[in-house]
Amino acid sequence: TNGQRFYGPLSKPAGEDMLAVRTDQGEVGVSTLDVISMYPVEATLWDRLDITANFGFSWDKGSDVGKYNLGIDSVYRRPQSITKASFSTELTTQQNAKATRRADLDALHNIFMPNKTFRSSFGNLQHNDQLGIDLRALVGAGYGWVPIRSQRSWFSLAAGLDVNHEIPAEGEAETNLEAVGLLSYEFFTYSSPEKSFRFNFRIFPSLTDFGRWRTNMNTDFRFELFRDLFWKMELYLDYDSAPISSDAATSDYGVISGVSYKF
Repeated sequence: TNGQRFYGPLSKPAGEDMLAVRTDQGEVGVSTLDVISMYPVEATLWDRLDITANFGFSWDKGSDVGKYNLGIDSVYRRPQSITKASFSTELTTQQNAKATRRADLDALHNIFMPNKTFRSSFGNLQHNDQLGIDLRALVGAGYGWVPIRSQRSWFSLAAGLDVNHEIPAEGEAETNLEAVGLLSYEFFTYSSPEKSFRFNFRIFPSLTDFGRWRTNMNTDFRFELFRDLFWKMELYLDYDSAPISSDAATSDYGVISGVSYKF
């Protein structure tokens, strides 16, 4: 609860309400009420890696609209850091109309520091026909704080800078420097059936194109159907106040439903 992190094997505690960890500096005893999370850090890369595959589709005869989505989420843990990467793509088809596609590749690396703070570096590749983006490549860094952390929830705030290079479907490519604000909330239960809810909001005010700003919002709810098999509902929203493609929409949003399996 106070932001301290201990790494080492567990040993027999002095009492039922205590945990004991054998660290490099010696054995440390902590109250179970003060422990908000525990996770194994295995010896090999593959044992430290958690992968979740997502798939969903919908279609109806009346409109002949088909929506297909595929995604991969991965988490890699080390004693003092966590790395997350995700890929998602969605294809929408309709008779007598051009198919549209959106795809996102997202990466995040957080290094935990004292006093519930962390250093963050992140990157993103995006394609979105609705927003007129053929490719947007972004890389940035920031500093964050976790004011709320418990055995069921995690709330963090972060701020930083990024550089992005945009190639529009029509027009000239641009490179921009942006400020970044990030807000993240997670609620989770590990008892069977497992449930989790995640909310992520990011805002990107441009520093080189004053007056332009972008936002990205994503919510993710998962409910365990069977062992490691989940039903997933996701809501996403992307907004750009001044798209670089002249005929592009300023926003793109949607709901995705499907199943996911955790390896």
